[in-house]
Amino acid sequence: MIGRLFLLILLIGLILFIPVPSLRFVLSLVLFIRLWAWAAEKLIPRLLSVERIDRTRYALCHREFDLELVIRNNAPFPVSYLTYRDDLSGIFPVGKRDGALSLRPFEEIRVTYRAAGDTRGVHTAGPVRLRGNGPFRLYSWEKRCEARQSVVVYPRVYRVSLNQNRGLGGGNIKITNRLYEDVTSFQSLREYIPGDELKRINWKVSARLGKLYSMEYDSNISFPVHIVLVLSAGAYPLTHREDLMERAIETAASLAVCFLRMGQKLSLITSSEEPLFISPQAGTEQSGRILGA
Repeated sequence: MIGRLFLLILLIGLILFIPVPSLRFVLSLVLFIRLWAWAAEKLIPRLLSVERIDRTRYALCHREFDLELVIRNNAPFPVSYLTYRDDLSGIFPVGKRDGALSLRPFEEIRVTYRAAGDTRGVHTAGPVRLRGNGPFRLYSWEKRCEARQSVVVYPRVYRVSLNQNRGLGGGNIKITNRLYEDVTSFQSLREYIPGDELKRINWKVSARLGKLYSMEYDSNISFPVHIVLVLSAGAYPLTHREDLMERAIETAASLAVCFLRMGQKLSLITSSEEPLFISPQAGTEQSGRILGA
């Protein structure tokens, strides 16, 4: 700052006391360019803003997700060159989280990049750092925009398969009465197990395949699914205790997502120093409650 002021004072002094008109014109032009660049350095950062599309972003552990920024030029003149960088805490970028761009007057640009998280919890994206140069690149400037965003990373979810691998698949007929097993609501065929009732045996299929097969029907009574998650430290060995507890949480989350996708009501009970109970409900909102617990 002191060096710039000294240079400006020197230029003004030379313009005032040098008698050569052509030299005074050149010095005046240099002074004008310096003042213009200096003013732009102070003005441009004030007229740039950064915003987030969402205040909170939700993602699964070890799954990639998008982070989006809106960089806006609120000035009536263009910004020829600036760079941006998004600071992350608790999550990491997949690819580039920084870059360079130019903005026309009153233009806004949306920037999207991929990120991922490897630990559960609430993490932060932001602040965003902008850097640029004034006209003729005489001076440089830097601006720190808060533009923070909370990133909620849920436990890792695995695919759970509950398909019947034995027997022959079939369709089903939905009924409104849930008080009994309806023999018209055929589900599948499975191999005969000793003790099955004779009326359940499908004799035609058994004769054709040379092996006894029993029929299964839909269970039309709606039973909520209750997941009991044991998080008491004493229930796990000291060796790799944290990893084993994390694995139990991931298993519970995977089962919850599986059953909720099936439209089943589901509740969660935890066994820990601070027990948690989530009453049985169905739907995507219940999924958010359980994964966020």
